[in-house]
Amino acid sequence: MKKQLLAGAFVLASFLTAQAQILSNDFGTDQATLNTALTGWYTDTDTQDGVKIGFGLNADNDPLGFTGVSAFSDNYINTGTTEAPVFELAEGYFNFVLSPVVDLTSIEAAYVSMKVGVPDAEPTALLGYQILAILESDFAANNFENLYIVGEGTISNGEVETVNFALDAFAGEQVRLYFVHADVYDQSGTEPVLLTSGLGTLQIDDILVDEGVVAGVNDNTLANLSVYPNPVNDVVNVNVDALVSNVAIVDLNGRTVKTVKFDGVSTASVNVSDLASGVYMATITSDKGTTTKKIVKN
Repeated sequence: MKKQLLAGAFVLASFLTAQAQILSNDFGTDQATLNTALTGWYTDTDTQDGVKIGFGLNADNDPLGFTGVSAFSDNYINTGTTEAPVFELAEGYFNFVLSPVVDLTSIEAAYVSMKVGVPDAEPTALLGYQILAILESDFAANNFENLYIVGEGTISNGEVETVNFALDAFAGEQVRLYFVHADVYDQSGTEPVLLTSGLGTLQIDDILVDEGVVAGVNDNTLANLSVYPNPVNDVVNVNVDALVSNVAIVDLNGRTVKTVKFDGVSTASVNVSDLASGVYMATITSDKGTTTKKIVKN
């Protein structure tokens, strides 16, 4: 399975403040919880290069402290040393669990949370995970190239944590979320490596989408970021406590309609007067990370 991924940022676990639960899944009691129609929770049951590319369910006692049923992904190539992993990001392969529609149309702020752990992996490997978002309109039209990274990170053998990512960029929209077992990295967290012993299990549980904000963490929103005016007629300004190097504006069909480069500025201005009226996603890249904001062109 191939998907094109956009850049995102890593976020740490934290204390949460929230108002209303929107969606949750603790993976129920059997495999049917995942292998349902696309109106519910779903995982792919196909294979790639002879290896299953979906998640399974595990009800065993777990030394990492998972309780009840959780989802796991044995994401590796059995031949080990001679072939690249089936989930190489360069090829766009990944194991995933897909959510039902997440309705944020009346929501101003929301976050997604999940418990993630590695019960079984090579000691020197870091397993990658991601949460991706796709607008329901793109999903229905099979525009799978229009995937946005909500958040991502790596985790090593024997570790477990709860991670939380802001969904504010998708406020006012309907989206679906992919919970992904991505690549395997060396200890730097940047270079993909081969699994010589074939061990690379990622486990997830307790998925939650809640209204509210993630408090007290460095989430995928740059510090003190403001994008104004919004809605905008002519020029949209970006103010942030960082050095901006690039602003890319993407329409809801996934087309990059404007890209402006900057030489490390804290205030960036982009003329959007030539764009058609509608909703766009502005991806802002700086020395402190990347974030995506929704803008409305009048």
